[in-house]
Amino acid sequence: MYERSADKGAIFSKDEFERLKKNFEEINRGTDDESKSFIQHRFEQVKKTYKTDGIFEENEKIEIRENSFETIVKELQIYNLTNTSSDVKGIAFERFLGKTFRG
Repeated sequence: MYERSADKGAIFSKDEFERLKKNFEEINRGTDDESKSFIQHRFEQVKKTYKTDGIFEENEKIEIRENSFETIVKELQIYNLTNTSSDVKGIAFERFLGKTFRG
């Protein structure tokens, strides 16, 4: 979603993740959404954005620890994947989470 909505050539980095997370926490401080994780919040936004594509189930949750997500972003941030096919992105993601999938 970030690639499609950001400026052309923008790279999703750990710094960008932390900036977005900080904004989320500031906005939701003292609200009912304060207990919702930032990653789950972003996943909900992705599901809404691509609802008509039929990619996700309505009640689907993302199940990844924040530190795992941050590690993946940190490793991949040196690459500009904007013009890369979805297959290549999937392979890269599986490579970084391979131990999790096997476990």
